Amino acid sequence: MLGFSVNADGEVINSSIRTIQEQPEGYFELSATNAARRLSFQNIRGELVEDIRYVFRYQLEGLDPPSPNAPADIIQFREMLPLRLITPAYPEVAQELGLEGFVVLKFTVNESGAVSDIVIDQSEPLGVFDAEAIRATQRLRFDPRIVVGEPVRVEEVSYRFDWQLPQ
Repeated sequence: MLGFSVNADGEVINSSIRTIQEQPEGYFELSATNAARRLSFQNIRGELVEDIRYVFRYQLEGLDPPSPNAPADIIQFREMLPLRLITPAYPEVAQELGLEGFVVLKFTVNESGAVSDIVIDQSEPLGVFDAEAIRATQRLRFDPRIVVGEPVRVEEVSYRFDWQLPQ
């Protein structure tokens, strides 16, 4: 369960996202936080709405339940976990012009945790931060998703980088 605030336009305020409860701990927080960043609501009040609680449920589909004879030390499922998070550089020109923005990328995380197939999904302002976002994404590394004891490829992973000038 995450808690967050929504602005007058119905967009989740990224800095307000916080984990309230996670079961099991340490597996789904990053995925849920990234999903919350993409949520939008119809805010009919037209004003800040604070302390919204939102539950993300993760359930495997198409997998048989573990066999009672399966070895206990085999991980049945573990979500991919970030091993290396990167803070992209602030482009000098953007900083000099006082520009802030974000880039949302989609990519694949392979069985070894490396990133490939990077594409820009959203960018604001268009093109200003794209090169730095791609460079940073190429350096991301993950502990891969595990399904029935084996690492698996994860496609269409969405990741957002934000650039904000210091206050």
